[in-house]
Amino acid sequence: VRRAANFPEIMKYVIYTQEKEMDILKQQSRKLGKDLPGSVYILDFNNFSLSAATDMKISSYFYLAFNIIKVFLAASILKKIHFCKRDFQEKLLKIIDTDQLPAFLGGDRTDPNGNPLCKSFVNHAGIIPAEYFRNKCSRDFENKVDVHKLSVQRMSTEEIEIYVKEPGFSIEWEFEIQNRDIEFGIYFKDNAEDRYPIIPVKKVDEEVFTETGNYRAEKAGTYVLVFNNSYSWMRSKDIIYRVVVRNPNNLDYIPSE
Repeated sequence: VRRAANFPEIMKYVIYTQEKEMDILKQQSRKLGKDLPGSVYILDFNNFSLSAATDMKISSYFYLAFNIIKVFLAASILKKIHFCKRDFQEKLLKIIDTDQLPAFLGGDRTDPNGNPLCKSFVNHAGIIPAEYFRNKCSRDFENKVDVHKLSVQRMSTEEIEIYVKEPGFSIEWEFEIQNRDIEFGIYFKDNAEDRYPIIPVKKVDEEVFTETGNYRAEKAGTYVLVFNNSYSWMRSKDIIYRVVVRNPNNLDYIPSE
């Protein structure tokens, strides 16, 4: 999924499905003449890994992640979450009528043509076709001159210092994030080691495309490029980057390192 959509787009889709579900509940409540209290979510976490909710068919790796997350959940929410492995069919039949539960989940409901997967109303997950990938061509980027790799560990920050000889020189940067997002910004550092923001630090989510930018230096001196991952408790971030300082009177770039 992450090769076809970035994280904000996935979150927007989740919000969209939640709003759509609320509308369906209202329609069903009017149809039946009574208020429906909520929905049952069936999430299949089989083959789930740390790199990638009512009843779930899950792998053992999910417990590692959930043990961290559950400390932030209210007790009322935890009571609504049930984990199961091979006994998921038995648990589902306790809360969903047999004639409403799809056959592949242990019920009797099928498609009109008898298909137990019920594809007429259930969207099954699968492999996303390659034509939907929004590739950023990292291989081409890696082959450029003066490209470097940087690993920003969880809850940490990495900095790159660049010296600009004269005012009017341009700092140009481009980078790609290998997983999710990073905060990026630029400071000017004077001789007293004091820092002044040039490009405010902000979160960048560019798993799909290369992040690029430039700044025309108003002063000679040291500029600090900051990759901040201090907000991430669990994930380190791998960065591929390239920074050059360009003389406005000379088209040839001056490598930053």
